Amino acid sequence: MWSGIKKLMICVIFAAALTAAAACVPAEAEVIAQVTGTDIVAYINNYPVPSYNINGYTAVIASELTNYGFNYRYNDSLRRVDLSYTGSPPSPLAFWRDESTYGEPVADVLATDIEVYLDGVRIDGFNIDGLTAIYFDALRRYGPEYYDDADRILTLTIPGMSMGTFATVPERSQATADIRCDWSSDGRNWECILRIPVAQYDYYSSLPRGGSYEDYLTSGKNTGYIRSLAEMFEDMAQSYGLTAREKLDMVIEFVRSVRYVDDMEAKGVADYVSYPVETIFEQQGDCEDTAILLAGILREMGFDAVLMIFPKDEVGHMAVGVADDGAMSGAAYEHEGKTYYYTDTTEPGWEVGRLPEELTGLTPMIVDLTDSK
Repeated sequence: MWSGIKKLMICVIFAAALTAAAACVPAEAEVIAQVTGTDIVAYINNYPVPSYNINGYTAVIASELTNYGFNYRYNDSLRRVDLSYTGSPPSPLAFWRDESTYGEPVADVLATDIEVYLDGVRIDGFNIDGLTAIYFDALRRYGPEYYDDADRILTLTIPGMSMGTFATVPERSQATADIRCDWSSDGRNWECILRIPVAQYDYYSSLPRGGSYEDYLTSGKNTGYIRSLAEMFEDMAQSYGLTAREKLDMVIEFVRSVRYVDDMEAKGVADYVSYPVETIFEQQGDCEDTAILLAGILREMGFDAVLMIFPKDEVGHMAVGVADDGAMSGAAYEHEGKTYYYTDTTEPGWEVGRLPEELTGLTPMIVDLTDSK
């Protein structure tokens, strides 16, 4: 999709302390129009709002207005959406312009029986793949609207609402995403912000699936990305004087903070293995995705880790095996003269060596990632 990859940038902020609603869509809903990508960016008090083109007019997703001082309520029994301005502090959404979509269809507008009301007044509403959208100019009741055709911006100014610092929305190929991660380990609360070029995520998303599991750690710039994460964790461990085991726990719980979601829900296919960049960017994945991510980071940090693949015809599960450090206990498996303890990547707080009941009595296939460094 992209002709090149920018160098990965990770902007890290870390600290430790001790101690929209989607309305149901009828099956086979009629497509009545197309949503097209637009180069026009809408702003509310200088805060950019994700916008689309419907029938030649700028439209926004109703539920996303909650990030711009509005209240959104959906009543399924009444098939009604109510919007109202509350004046709450804005928390604008992050998004990027995508030149490749300008004027091109990006979604369907579906027929809907949902009515939309703005401060009790009925306005036009649209169903975009299950999300309710409205025309941006319906918000003019709250303040003046201005369109600058030269700069392709549409601005709404609401009196009394804080004014943001105006900034242009970058093109997707030039944009970076700040991914915030929060997790806990050994009585400490951690947080970090990972800055990832969107083009890098697009590159890995465009790659075909398949090959060995090692390929997901070595393809393209992926090795550098894993190394950057490993260096971040080493810095965090050194800053807080963590022991080797506390450092291990910190990384395990970081990976476990990724939301579990199966491939059918996330990708619409039965089996999809994600590259680590995808897993971090999307902050979701299944056991394969998180196991690959954890094993890659641990090996880069000097831990001896392998993948454990349990039979698909029985449970179909992947986990990580961590080599015995002399103080581990619980479920373990031998591989090439070493003992590796079962480490789950989907259950926060599970001890190394704790085996889920459904895996009892099963023998995993061990995948050694020695060649992935």
